Amino acid sequence: MSVIPVLSELKSNGRKGDILSITFSEPCSVFLPYLKMETKPEIYTKDFVAKELGKMLNDVLTNKEICYIGELFENKEYTRQRFSEWEEKFKYDDEISDTIKRIREILETRVNIGGLKQKLNPTMVIFNLKNNYKWKDTTTWAGDKENPLNAQIVFLPKKDGNENPMET
Repeated sequence: MSVIPVLSELKSNGRKGDILSITFSEPCSVFLPYLKMETKPEIYTKDFVAKELGKMLNDVLTNKEICYIGELFENKEYTRQRFSEWEEKFKYDDEISDTIKRIREILETRVNIGGLKQKLNPTMVIFNLKNNYKWKDTTTWAGDKENPLNAQIVFLPKKDGNENPMET
């Protein structure tokens, strides 16, 4: 047989919708989970994040082979997504936001230099820079955008008489 809690006393401060305390005639565990809700303790506090970012910056500075942010999270108990969450959560904290920016700038530079020196796959460099650092392809107009300059491509004939060098 289930026990239905009976409300014996309800105290209010007189304002509509404000309840200060609820008393039941008998001990009631039905509402206990709702009355004793506790939030999880905050794991990613400012001190924790600052410490973790300090370790990451140190890893980036000491290991010149790291060029992708995901590499920093290989041995962490949390995902790479946390980095973006910390960036948003602490955007007004100069110490944390500056450390995040510095890590991103170092990695962006490494990818760019790796591509220029042909140490990294060019396709992956382009993909990484576009997806992680907001690089994009742009079109440069010669002249006015509404009235661009026209160019005509003229192929000179080869010795074999073929005018189009693409046809061999």
